[in-house]
Parts: sequence; structure tokens; C-alpha cells
Amino acid sequence: MLILNQSKTGDIMLNLPNTSRSFNTSSATLNPLQIPSCRVIKKTKKPFICPLLTLISNESEWEYQELQQVFKLLGWHKVPDILKVEIYDDVRVMLEELRGNYSSCDPYVHNRRNRVHYWVQSFLEGNSSLKTAIEALKIQSLK
Repeated sequence: MLILNQSKTGDIMLNLPNTSRSFNTSSATLNPLQIPSCRVIKKTKKPFICPLLTLISNESEWEYQELQQVFKLLGWHKVPDILKVEIYDDVRVMLEELRGNYSSCDPYVHNRRNRVHYWVQSFLEGNSSLKTAIEALKIQSLK
């Protein structure tokens, strides 16, 4: 059973019976969860998360640069970022297939690729608007 007490300052204290623990519920002590920066983590004795954050940052930067190069090779470097985000997975899979990691004979994969090429080229040539291309390339969820 919890016992609620209010201190002279107006803070509410939660007391657990038969224990010496109490928890202050004032807004000054309840902060939202925040991820500490590497500077804060380095001050601790075991900075286990800094190498992980550095690895994630380096991998994401490398992947970003690689995809920008692929967009440039395809002639899609002038495509706005919002459209690039929509076709990101498609381009990444095309790149993996070109590397020889796997090959897809699925007709649905080929249809999707044709759609991506058609709508991106259509946007670049001025035959469709950005909104139309994005809507056409959105992957509909299965409900």
C-alpha cells in the first residue's frame, strides 16, 4: 500500500510502508528520458555507448554517400529528398542486386522497379508533379 504525503514545499511524496524508501513526484525530479551525449558519457567510468553511437553514425554517413552516388549514376540527383525517401528501399535493393548478393525473378519486383523508373523519369521530364509521383510510389499497407 502506498502512502501519499505532502511536504511543506508542496511536493507529493510516495512512501512505501515497512520500508525507508520514498519517491518524490515533483516535476523538478521527474524528467523525460533523454539520451546522453558522448561528452556526458565519457565522464562516466564505462563509456560503453560512445563506440556504438560512433559506429551507427559512420555507417549511416557511408550509406547516405553511397545512395547519393547511386542516385547520381541513375541521373536522379536532381530528385527532391522527399521523393528519394519514398524510393529509398527500392534503390537500396537495386544496389544489392547489382552487387550480386541476390537476383529476383519475381514479376512483382520487376513491376515495382518499372513503376519507380516511370514515375521518377516522369517527374524529371515535367510530365507529372512531385505530389503525383509520391502518391503513385507510396506503398499501400495491407490492412
